[in-house]
Amino acid sequence: MDAEALPPARFPSSPDMAVPSKDDAKGMSGLLAERMAEGGGVLCNDQNGLCLGFRGDIDASRSGIYTSIAKLASQLDSTVDGSGGGNNPQDVPLVSIQTEKSALLVKEYGGRTVVFRVPNTSVAAGNGGEEDEGKGGDDNETGTSR
Repeated sequence: MDAEALPPARFPSSPDMAVPSKDDAKGMSGLLAERMAEGGGVLCNDQNGLCLGFRGDIDASRSGIYTSIAKLASQLDSTVDGSGGGNNPQDVPLVSIQTEKSALLVKEYGGRTVVFRVPNTSVAAGNGGEEDEGKGGDDNETGTSR
């Protein structure tokens, strides 16, 4: 097949979503770098839990656990009356795990699990108090939202 016969590449879009400009991409990279400097991190897994890559302060040895959490959360029934709705493949939950030191946001996108670690503002500012023995601290609250 000739390269000239191929249609031009297009970004997936919705009416509310514009194609990002180079300035937007630089801004996103800058914001991500800023969060990494504050103790944040990001991790991406394949559908089997194998870590494809990570940046910042996040424990990559737990990558399979994050994928399992995302898969289990997608099996939950989110309707008030329990009549269904948890099996819609378009209805993928965002799992938020809150600890004393940070929040973990876990979500599956197209077979890939993405995890963001966002430090709490008091920890990022150096007002976190006593140091925890292990990474991540104790869970205070776990929640899912759609």
